[in-house]
Amino acid sequence: MLSDNKNNVNLIAYFTSRFLDEKQNGVLKENVAYAKFGFQTRTEFHSSIATQFGVKQSYVKNMEDSYDAIHNNHRKGWHQRDLRPAQKQIVEQYKGKDENELLEIVISLINNNSKIALNILEDITSRDNWGEASDDNINDLQKFVKRITNNPDIDVSPSYSPDGSRITFTSDRGGKPQLYVMKADGSNPKRISFGKGRYSTPVWSPRGDYIAFTKSMKGEFYIGVMRPDGSDERLLDKGFMVEGPTWAPNGRFLAYEVSHRIKKTDKEANVQIRMVDFSGRNKRIIKTPEDASDPAWSPLIP
Repeated sequence: MLSDNKNNVNLIAYFTSRFLDEKQNGVLKENVAYAKFGFQTRTEFHSSIATQFGVKQSYVKNMEDSYDAIHNNHRKGWHQRDLRPAQKQIVEQYKGKDENELLEIVISLINNNSKIALNILEDITSRDNWGEASDDNINDLQKFVKRITNNPDIDVSPSYSPDGSRITFTSDRGGKPQLYVMKADGSNPKRISFGKGRYSTPVWSPRGDYIAFTKSMKGEFYIGVMRPDGSDERLLDKGFMVEGPTWAPNGRFLAYEVSHRIKKTDKEANVQIRMVDFSGRNKRIIKTPEDASDPAWSPLIP
């Protein structure tokens, strides 16, 4: 039997898989399900859900992948894992719901989970100097949370500078997702990306001299870097779907997820991890036994 959190994550994954694509003006648009929650990419959405429900990001992705096998979306066919008994129950229980009905349920789950965390936080912070929180509260909350942005727009994907003094993040406060930098306390936010397209998943380099990001423009995705002040923007790689950069400890290599299509008309064929050096000239695939995604670089070994 799944825990409540994993059961909720499965229902959310069922929704995004079932309504992943949508016809708009006679044209099939891919990955529109994430936009209903304010996200531009799978990686951003999976990361947010994983953090909120206390599961691994790979768990969110794997559950969505398994539902893709039964839905007629653009990812159907490349993932063949059988549904688990608990997943089959979710399908049977919710297959009769239309998109609006199911979306309302999923949003309610996400909002309710946020309220539970905020209630725990309010109880802890009502004591002087954060007080002495009970073990139960600490276990429930897992970590103290402080809101540092306060506007009606969507702010996601924060990444600290190496010295902890600043944070880069994605926000649509300017009309479409762009990159911003602010002080660690949330003050003095400044937009740093002004190019064409949509920016997301910013990650500060270990040296502090560059910020890596994902960019989408004219139907293609790019991995790029720029200075923390927005200068010296460079695009290092592009493709059908490249996203989620992570820095090597030396700050001169990036690893990221790559989805391939054999032809433009084909469905997604496989998912791999690619590495590129800081110049963008040297790229190579990291060989894995099966599909691989969500790379994270280990720290240097002493």
